Amino acid sequence: MRTQVKRGRTSNALPRGLSASINKVWPSKYESKYEPLKEIPKDCVKELLLAMDKDLDGKISFDELVNFVKEANIQSFTIDLLETMFKEITSKRSIIKQVDRVSPITFNELFFCCKFIINFNSSG
Repeated sequence: MRTQVKRGRTSNALPRGLSASINKVWPSKYESKYEPLKEIPKDCVKELLLAMDKDLDGKISFDELVNFVKEANIQSFTIDLLETMFKEITSKRSIIKQVDRVSPITFNELFFCCKFIINFNSSG
């Protein structure tokens, strides 16, 4: 509940000259100097890996990826799209045996994939 204070402002209102949005509160003169995040933190990718990894081996298999998308109810990802994404991520590996093509995605592969997407989206 709001309480009145002097000069007609409410106690939970921002002082004059401050800009507010969902995640930031700073003086409005710094608004033009704000740059969005250019790289995703490794902690966020680690949390994503832990959310997807059901057998706790530190890797994400294709089945775990499909199950995560179904559980999270992400309807824009089809099985064909997930197969393409999985093949694209694993295509950068050095292949010794054919089994290496379908082995699970590691943390570093997932991190570099997320990093590429952030850089690609921010470049225009």
